[in-house]
Amino acid sequence: MNMQCKIFKTKEIVYQRDPNDKKKIINGYKVIKIIGEGSYGKIKLAIKDNHEYAIKKFNKFILKKKNKMYKNPNGTTKYVSLLDEVYREIEIHQRLDHPNIIKLHEIYDDEEREKLYVVLEYAEMGQILKWESKQEIFTASWKFDELSFKDYAKQMLMGLQYLQQQYVAHRDIKPHNILLTKNHQIKICDFGSAQQLTPQNDRVKGTEGTFQFVAPECLRENKKSEIPGYSGHLADVWSLGVVLYCIVELKLPFQSEIMLELFNQIETKEIKMKYEGPAKELILKMLIRDTSKRPNATQLLEDPYFQ
Repeated sequence: MNMQCKIFKTKEIVYQRDPNDKKKIINGYKVIKIIGEGSYGKIKLAIKDNHEYAIKKFNKFILKKKNKMYKNPNGTTKYVSLLDEVYREIEIHQRLDHPNIIKLHEIYDDEEREKLYVVLEYAEMGQILKWESKQEIFTASWKFDELSFKDYAKQMLMGLQYLQQQYVAHRDIKPHNILLTKNHQIKICDFGSAQQLTPQNDRVKGTEGTFQFVAPECLRENKKSEIPGYSGHLADVWSLGVVLYCIVELKLPFQSEIMLELFNQIETKEIKMKYEGPAKELILKMLIRDTSKRPNATQLLEDPYFQ
């Protein structure tokens, strides 16, 4: 468990302005600029004691009024506020402590102003890949070479293995949620779709995450199976396989603006690669559609590719 994560309530939160540039300061964290958008809030760069941090800011008033729909096992519908979803994300994330998982440092829960601030480790290099929508290709802030790729792939799998050991399915593995630090350390982030599992049951149901990266079993969930759902851990392996494919090919393996066509590609399209490097076999193993033959993160880390 991440024992260093502290939760501060309204009376413990001090707001100030820097007298020189008028930038906001929250309990010593000076907010510099917006650096991105998360699932339900803005992400800002902040500095405290000469260290950089990323702060997720949420408007609780707005999130209370928005709902997410779930289907119960008995077929009934359940609605959960997005604020409850954020608290669920925090509950999962604050228990995680691993070099390849973005660290959650502190939480500021201001009930009076209805604002929630989540202080996270900052990954200076940003996303492992950036999607250029006009050209429909990926670009990277780092120069590809086989040694770097092997190192990054291993770190990603180590992060996934840790989540498996903690009985957590991420459910939204994609380049946007895999960050890189200036010291070349991989950081898996954004647990907005994550699900806490149990040692007895790693099954999840439904389709979460970003469609281009979802596993085929998410789309053809066997409702007649004695054990409902599918393995959340193996679905994460597929999604990471798609990410590794994108790194070496700089394009998506499955892509269509027509949703049914996209789903059909994920379920049936032959996966072809121009890349012929040493990692090709590893990537194709991760993209095996038969879950009984798809290796988990631990098995992949034992693959000859990493030896």
